[in-house]
Amino acid sequence: LQKRLSTFDEVVAGYTDEEAQAEAARCLACGICSECLSCEYICQADAIVHDMVARTETVNVGAIILAPGFQPYPAERSQEYGFGRYPNVVTSLQFERLLSASGPTLGHVRRPSDGAIAKKIAFLQCVGSRDISCRNAYCSSVCCMYAIKEAVIAKEHLKNVEVTIFFMDLRAFGKDFDKYY
Repeated sequence: LQKRLSTFDEVVAGYTDEEAQAEAARCLACGICSECLSCEYICQADAIVHDMVARTETVNVGAIILAPGFQPYPAERSQEYGFGRYPNVVTSLQFERLLSASGPTLGHVRRPSDGAIAKKIAFLQCVGSRDISCRNAYCSSVCCMYAIKEAVIAKEHLKNVEVTIFFMDLRAFGKDFDKYY
């Protein structure tokens, strides 16, 4: 609990390198399945079922969200914005944790520096996006709507907070998303 309240660090992480190797070592190395069922017997999670038949499902969805890129932009690359130097400069994922009831501020929008209620919030868009020096010469097409959503949620948390979104060009992709903007 203390770690969740005091940092933005992920509390539940994936496997360490050693744990991943230990899990991989459990492989029976069957190669081609000979239907001996040894894997089914040894699997403690009961995740292997040899008599399961293939099936096709049709799922109707309202939208598919594509978020290109493998990892979040490393904000420390853009020193001019003060990430890592000023405690109140946070990434979008860290801000989302501030809004979360399970986050370090229990869902209250408070400044990391002193715990005071935030009065003004600024979103800086296009940081790293389309920056050729960082090999991100493209727009991911999702950050704008993500910032708008986070701004709306912040306003729901704090009715009088002043929210400003600074952007190069705001892109609201999707049917009627411009109305949301």
